[in-house]
Amino acid sequence: MQVEKLYNAQTVEAATISPKEERKYFAVGKDNLALSDNARAHSELDSVVNMVIDEATKSTPADRLLKYKGEITLGSYRVPAEQIAAAMLGHRPDGTLGA
Repeated sequence: MQVEKLYNAQTVEAATISPKEERKYFAVGKDNLALSDNARAHSELDSVVNMVIDEATKSTPADRLLKYKGEITLGSYRVPAEQIAAAMLGHRPDGTLGA
């Protein structure tokens, strides 16, 4: 065991690190983070999705969401084509035009 500790200590002492590498690994107070364009776009998309989910869940009771989740999971959730078309055209369920 003592031999192994001595060997490891000598190996560490024998290793040389260039000043550039030393700054890279031992810099203090110089954190840096670089995101790719793809990561940035993904992050922005996540923010939008979370915002939409937050808005949708604010005004929808939890039991209603669970009901829809169950129907979607079972494949029994259906929306009439007329309702989809009306929503796409900005009509409210009461027949009035929405903003």
